[in-house]
Amino acid sequence: MKPSLLRVLSFTMAVSGLLAARSVGQCADFGPDQPYDKLSRALVTPHTPFANPLAGGPIKVLVIAPTGTQRETIELAQRLEIDFAALMTEGFDSFGPYDRGYNRETYLEIEPAQFRQVVDKRLAEDAEYDVIIIGKMPWSAFPAAVQTRIMDKVKSGAGLVYINPTALSDELKGALANNDASSIIARGVPISSVPALTGVTIHQGQLGKGQVVTVTYPGDLDPKNPEIKGMLECLTPGAAPDDLLHYDYCQALVARACIAAANRQPQTLIANVVLLSTAIDRAQLTSAKVTVSLTGPLTNCELEYAVRDRQGRQEASRTLKVAGNSATLPPPLMKSGEKMLNLSLKSGGKIVDWYSVPFSVVAPVSIQQVELVKDTLPKGEAISGRIVLSQSLGAGRSLRVDAVDNHGRLVATAGLTVAGTEGRFALPIPRPLTKAHRLVATLSEKSGVIDQREVPFYINTTDPTKVDDFSFFAWGGAKGASRSAVTFLNQFARSGIDTLYNTSSLWDTVEQTREIGQRACRANLQVAPYATRLFLVSSGYEHTKSVAGPDGPCIRNCTLSVTPEERAQESGIVHMKDLATALGPLGPAYYSLGDENALAWPGEEVCFCDECRESFQKYVKGIYGTLDALNKEWGSDYKDWTEIKRISLPDAWKQKRYPQWVDHRMHMDKLFADLHADYAKAIQAVDPVARVGMEGPVYPSHSYTGFDLYEMLKTFKYFNPYNHLPEVKTICFLPKDSITGIWFGSYVANTSEGLVRYTPWHCLFEGMTAVGWWTVGGGNRGLGGPAAYAPDYSPLSFFQWACDEVAEIKSGIGKLLVSSERTIHPIAVYYSNACRHASTISFKESTWEKSLQDFHYVLRDGGFEYRYLPPEEVQKGGLDRYRVLLLPYAQAVSDDDVNRIREFVRKGGLLIADFSPALMDEHGKRRDQSALTDVFGKFERMNINAFGKGKAVYLGDYAKGYADKREAGEGKGIAAGVSHLLSELAGVRPFAEVTDASSQLRPDIEVSQFTNGDATYLCLLRGVAAAKSTAAGAEGAIVTGVDSSGSSEILVKLPAAAHVYDVREGKYLGKASELKITLQPSQAKVLACLPVKPERLTLKLNSASHTQGTQVPVTATVSPSPGKRTGLAVRFDVFGPDGKLLPHYTQKVVFSTGTFRATIPLSLNEQPGSYRVTATEIATGVAANASFRVSGK
Repeated sequence: MKPSLLRVLSFTMAVSGLLAARSVGQCADFGPDQPYDKLSRALVTPHTPFANPLAGGPIKVLVIAPTGTQRETIELAQRLEIDFAALMTEGFDSFGPYDRGYNRETYLEIEPAQFRQVVDKRLAEDAEYDVIIIGKMPWSAFPAAVQTRIMDKVKSGAGLVYINPTALSDELKGALANNDASSIIARGVPISSVPALTGVTIHQGQLGKGQVVTVTYPGDLDPKNPEIKGMLECLTPGAAPDDLLHYDYCQALVARACIAAANRQPQTLIANVVLLSTAIDRAQLTSAKVTVSLTGPLTNCELEYAVRDRQGRQEASRTLKVAGNSATLPPPLMKSGEKMLNLSLKSGGKIVDWYSVPFSVVAPVSIQQVELVKDTLPKGEAISGRIVLSQSLGAGRSLRVDAVDNHGRLVATAGLTVAGTEGRFALPIPRPLTKAHRLVATLSEKSGVIDQREVPFYINTTDPTKVDDFSFFAWGGAKGASRSAVTFLNQFARSGIDTLYNTSSLWDTVEQTREIGQRACRANLQVAPYATRLFLVSSGYEHTKSVAGPDGPCIRNCTLSVTPEERAQESGIVHMKDLATALGPLGPAYYSLGDENALAWPGEEVCFCDECRESFQKYVKGIYGTLDALNKEWGSDYKDWTEIKRISLPDAWKQKRYPQWVDHRMHMDKLFADLHADYAKAIQAVDPVARVGMEGPVYPSHSYTGFDLYEMLKTFKYFNPYNHLPEVKTICFLPKDSITGIWFGSYVANTSEGLVRYTPWHCLFEGMTAVGWWTVGGGNRGLGGPAAYAPDYSPLSFFQWACDEVAEIKSGIGKLLVSSERTIHPIAVYYSNACRHASTISFKESTWEKSLQDFHYVLRDGGFEYRYLPPEEVQKGGLDRYRVLLLPYAQAVSDDDVNRIREFVRKGGLLIADFSPALMDEHGKRRDQSALTDVFGKFERMNINAFGKGKAVYLGDYAKGYADKREAGEGKGIAAGVSHLLSELAGVRPFAEVTDASSQLRPDIEVSQFTNGDATYLCLLRGVAAAKSTAAGAEGAIVTGVDSSGSSEILVKLPAAAHVYDVREGKYLGKASELKITLQPSQAKVLACLPVKPERLTLKLNSASHTQGTQVPVTATVSPSPGKRTGLAVRFDVFGPDGKLLPHYTQKVVFSTGTFRATIPLSLNEQPGSYRVTATEIATGVAANASFRVSGK
């Protein structure tokens, strides 16, 4: 939608008013969660410093370009010495801010007034620049007031470099008319040898006192071109695949343009470079000469040259004193292939001029082809293939293949026997540490390397059978292959991210998906595809709006009830198989069936189509068997199964036929669960070990959204909900060794330091195995917005807080706790979909969702942990594992469950309900009275009734609204009262009593416990002040917080004395049953309670000397021995000869015997010298060191 004329005029007038002022001082501080106007040199990437440092000093530059493309400003600054400022715009085609149609604050974008303040500061009259760069924005995108200010600065003497100029004013066109300056400005830039620069045109003109230079890349002239829509490049050709050699020269061209626009052309030049040939025979290299011609004054000058190969690696370099107007360079012996000769003329250590010349080296025999049998292997399989030479090997030459991992470690090597022109190989790869590898083929002779070729290959190192450590995943993408996109992607692993949740998998082709998976591997990441989105009905989009049916609203093009044969032909199912085909061999972390899935948006009741009606008829026939049984339950009078139809809730209320409606909803829940199962099966048909699941379900506690989480999750192995109850607690339905976590990150009102630091620990302590960050950001649109990184790709402060906490968890505590058993009290909470739907029918006292939330906080604030117990498990005898059962607004309970619950109490169990339970059966049919009346006696507030050997407690409204009250610091007595009931009536006590000095409960401190044999790990996490999201959609459900204004001094009473350690501090607290500790808001503490006190750790190596490529066994022993049943963990770290940590050798080992073993797989190119191994026991902090030497073979 185009903005209104009034809005455009209003903005133009507002900018004009701001620019009229001389200065408004500093720009706004946009905070730690905001990427806008943040640009630093913190991240240094490989580059050639063509003019850095620059003779004459830095050029002062203003870069006007979209926010998300400003990494290129830093790339330019690495190659050309500049003092830069950035004016970050909304997008390539919008200066900003345009009308988003929503509150910008919701998605962390800066407000229009803040943007105007930045514009005013960057373009104020006293803001002086040597050059202004406009990065690929049409002139018409700038408001008139901004155009005027830019033109005034140029006319006053500032240079203008305009990349991809379009929609120019007549004045600019006139200044540039017929002024082709390619040969002048591109001097020494090898344009013809850089494919991305094909067809580039350069013009130069003068406007007032300023020079104007335009650089046009024909491949991306139109910013709206879909091929380059998401490009991250504002200075160099867009969307071009990253080229390790050529990217430098794209930036060199921009640097030349800046020098020309700033009138900083040097007086001393490299005028020309002459080679013997552009293709030099390798045998003639040492006799070939490179002649360099120089002009201008040559006082105290030196000439430095460097040769780079096709991979951008430097092969040779040398510095020569300049003794005249020419110099002759003797090239060294090099391998064959494409090269680039870079020449720098220096004076006083500063670069006066530079010149680059392409050439190639040819040899009589070369490597023509490196062919792999497979480029992706399962772990344990050798990499095999063949090398084809241009001719027979000949005497005195050899052919070798090397396998190099993504850490640069040489992991396998073999010399090949060549038959004719072909050599075959099969290299086993022992103990791979990375997925991405390179196979390097090297052809050599006595004089050195003749030729070298390399191809990538990948090893699936994913273990689908277990999850034994904590991981960090992030929402993002990896579709771009440009230098900026690759640089951005490479930052993720450096920040501690393990898995990229790739959102473009929804629509990517098989080839694109495979490329993205491989790209992630090369960035040392696992990939997890966002495979589909199963959100069927919402009025927000035309294609998801419901359509009218004979009995009510229908899903558009509904396929919920199709046959298996029809399902197999669906495009979505085909896409699942394609994804698995592309990614399965690489071993993705998991496949997600969607973000914010739902059958329908709350309040939109579907589906009433004919196919679902037929399915519904079969469904109820399977339940009731006969029409008489169905009619008796429903109060209907159907004569034939084909007459049966669904009923809407308003009709159910009107006709009092609730069972018919509940059965309809339960049927839709089943169909929606079956749909997810069909998609999962399609993936697993191709990738049998695939973990499949979903994340961020939309309001799963509402009747119309279609979620039967018990049925769904018991077949999933991945689930990542929002931090919202009750879905967070449903992770107990997942199979063992599942990946689960919650989202946090760029949600408005949820970016405080306290909450960001709190969330990873909260996930760990809740028994989750991961945490997910939304979102890493990226893209080229917006004035700020949700992100993890600044435009220069350095981490934002609030993201770094998260990284710091996750790094500590991953240093060993996560491994220890994930490998331990999370303790659950013998307390079950009845979790029933029938109760969910009954709550939609009748919600006089509460709702099922609110009741679950109230019970959760009452229990957790009292120091108790519980598990959801669905009817399916009750019917399998699940109650036998518990001593307490809570019924949260459990209006709909089957006769069978009633009998089992009654028997549970009769045998001694404690039953607690908030409001009258079992008023309906599992279909929603009302009973005359509660089926559990005899058990509860009477339904009066806080009534306790003895029944058999057990007790039943009716709370009434005692705990109602507790979830809200705790945020205001109210209701502490409620949690204490329930805690008293549990201890006195069921003998169930907290893991530890956590109170303040006056023995009052601390609801703001979450208490969890893990056990590993005889070791107990008590986890305390202090909450943060209440924070509620105002985001639209399901994110709006994110609610966390509790009143945390209490004292930081707390008292912890353990059930028995133990040797206690503060795990995070590595500090022994003594043998105690009572502890006084300090706990700040959002702070986590792990207390190890051990039966003995480990005094020391002994570290042994089998030898003090090792050669490259050998295995180094290490053994750590704790003494005195904690016994064979005390689970501890040790982290082994290895430090190289330079004293720096080698993180790829870090290992964390959990054992219960007191002895820990690991093996360090030295590479074949391991640096010779002295290495140090450190073993640190995680729970106690006791550590030991040992050293060994590595020698070459």
